[in-house]
Amino acid sequence: AAGLDPDCSLCASGVALSLGPTLNTGITPADTVLARKAADRALELARPDDARARGLASALKVRYAVDAPVGGREKAFGRALDEAFKANPRDDMLASLAAHALIIPARQDDYSGVPRAVEILETVLARSPDDTAAIHYFIHATEFAGRAPMALSYADRLADLAPGSGHLVHMGTHTQMRVGHYRDVALSNARALKVDAQSQPALPTS
Repeated sequence: AAGLDPDCSLCASGVALSLGPTLNTGITPADTVLARKAADRALELARPDDARARGLASALKVRYAVDAPVGGREKAFGRALDEAFKANPRDDMLASLAAHALIIPARQDDYSGVPRAVEILETVLARSPDDTAAIHYFIHATEFAGRAPMALSYADRLADLAPGSGHLVHMGTHTQMRVGHYRDVALSNARALKVDAQSQPALPTS
């Protein structure tokens, strides 16, 4: 995308985001340097009147700062994204990114951002009930909050909303397991395995 539009701030932010940690992955020091450069570029390209691009780029600069913020990069990133969302309360993309960042520290048993993440995602799902990113993070957030049943109706239909993604087909089982719907867990995971198997490239024949 950046090749097609070299002045695209969101493209540079996307590069910075793609290099960063998630609920399942970390980040290397080398990738932190690359992400910092991409975040700097994103802010340079963001137009003064583009609140979304500037908010996202500014939050990414906090995440990848040379000196880690007090309390850790992810907590500071989550707070910065939350501020960007508050300034753009109808922006579901910023909302989901903020919620994801707020729950990442839960992997290190820091649940301080989870209640706010649940609140943000409830707001998104109230107006966009089929938003797969919001559902994905709502499942995680309610799981971390010890309130898994809140996500059950979304967990039961996420697979049909994203049938080509093995991970999202599987995601509903996080909730289903915690409410005792074990048959659904087995069926969903079998379906997810099939999706993943079908998405693998064919092996060359000799």
